[in-house]
Amino acid sequence: MKFLFLLIFSSNLFSAEDVVLKAMNDELVRTVNNLEISNFPKPYFIAYQITDSSVCSISASFGDIKEIDDRFIRYAKVDVRIGNNLFDSSNFIEDLNNRYEPSYSNIAVEDNYDLIRQSLWSLSDTAYKNALDSYSRKEAYRKKKDIKENYGDLTVEKSEHYIMDESNTKVNMAKCDSYKLFLSSASGIFKKYPFIKSSDIYFTRDISTDRFINSENTYYKKISTLIRMNINTVVQDSEGYEKNSSKNFIFVDDREMNINLLDSIEDYAKELSLSYNSKPLDYYIGPAVFEDDAAAEFFNTLFIRNISFYPLPETENENWLKYYYDIPVLVDRKDRKVAAGFIDITDDPFIREYNGKSLVGGYDIDDEGVVPSKLVLVKNGILNDIYSSRRPSKFYKNSNGHSRGTYGMFNNTFPSNVFIKSGKTLDYKKFMKEAMGIAKDQKIDKILVIKKLSSYSFSDESLPPPSIAYLLDIKTGKKEYLSPSKFDGISLRALRDITYTEDKEMVYNFLERGPFYYNDAVPASIVCPRSVLVSEVELIKSDVKPEKKPYISRPYFER
Repeated sequence: MKFLFLLIFSSNLFSAEDVVLKAMNDELVRTVNNLEISNFPKPYFIAYQITDSSVCSISASFGDIKEIDDRFIRYAKVDVRIGNNLFDSSNFIEDLNNRYEPSYSNIAVEDNYDLIRQSLWSLSDTAYKNALDSYSRKEAYRKKKDIKENYGDLTVEKSEHYIMDESNTKVNMAKCDSYKLFLSSASGIFKKYPFIKSSDIYFTRDISTDRFINSENTYYKKISTLIRMNINTVVQDSEGYEKNSSKNFIFVDDREMNINLLDSIEDYAKELSLSYNSKPLDYYIGPAVFEDDAAAEFFNTLFIRNISFYPLPETENENWLKYYYDIPVLVDRKDRKVAAGFIDITDDPFIREYNGKSLVGGYDIDDEGVVPSKLVLVKNGILNDIYSSRRPSKFYKNSNGHSRGTYGMFNNTFPSNVFIKSGKTLDYKKFMKEAMGIAKDQKIDKILVIKKLSSYSFSDESLPPPSIAYLLDIKTGKKEYLSPSKFDGISLRALRDITYTEDKEMVYNFLERGPFYYNDAVPASIVCPRSVLVSEVELIKSDVKPEKKPYISRPYFER
């Protein structure tokens, strides 16, 4: 085996073009051949990943720039495993109260061959010691529980070599200061709306280079740009309830920071301001329209997250895992109905834009070095496929290339670009008429319209509470915005209770958080109908209590 590794890695492939990859390769060869403690097993698998990020960060509020930061950071992540493909040291958590994270560290930013190798050596040593400890504990756990079921720990995949052509990569290296004027204008929009108590925009442009190499002769280098504008607002409504709302605008090209984006921010500010005149809700049961962001958030929370993050990690405290890990409950319903029969859902990592809008979830090779596949997740409402990684499961012996992670988060199964298609669509006017018809059949005179859900948080709720919602009077068309409320008893059944969708589609770019409450996130996209009609939901008053309102208005709005 030692001779085999020397054959694989003996070339000078990276020496001229990339000092970082050269250092990673050379240290990997040395580690594979020499890392061993007497009377203990050698590693059978090692992987190195180094992520370079050039990050521009700007925060702004009510037209003023609060902070600006332009920096370059470099992180290294190391995976060292002992055992074999059928049973190894990975995917085991001894104590759920401790953060479950890979061996990683920020390292020197210079392209210094020796410093990079020094950092990888140190991380490899730590990862190897951790692997020895995890292996023995995992083995003892399986014997104690008398676990017979074993699907393995690492799939066998063909080696891949992928170096992104930098000449064809769109990377905007505009100076950080060049975004200040636009962000000042964007944040200044909220000055016009006195009912918005606070408003902050956090802008980041992250240009990343990811390099990866493993002991199976797979390596890649890929470059990506991600631009994010996160808007956090607080509106204290007329009843004294504080309503927190967050909206993200995410894209890959700063040319999308244009007048259309400013118009979208203006629309968001108007909707927030209208929600000032809200009323507490006692109880509602009836049809619900999930519209705009809420439509995509509905599908992400109830469907996408429930087929991601699988298989689960093993832990001695398995009964407690559900309090720490977002368990995907739809995976065991493969080949069964999970959505309305006219719904089809696919995932395609290779698409980069849709109807002129950029999609942020795409990639050519996943973070474990596997070329991804386009997946037909749902066909005619039936769950046809789920995401898989290099960790085998009862459903798959191989990866379908949907393993993603960050330097501080273990790779796991994630979505990329998800396309939700409906066979029952109506234009918006007819769509709303259908919703009103359901309300009349249920002998109620209002329908619930949800514009946005609260930011996803780790909880036992199937769906986060609405952050912007109103009751629409079917006779007068009057909107009655709601003070904080929450869903009561909503379940995965809501996916099957979809009756119609609007014929207009929308692109929703977002950051999909990992399964643990403290996890990082990866970029993903959803293309779905702009409005979704669910035949019945229940909404009740939130446990949130009203606060005392300010005695005088904010100084920004005095004339």
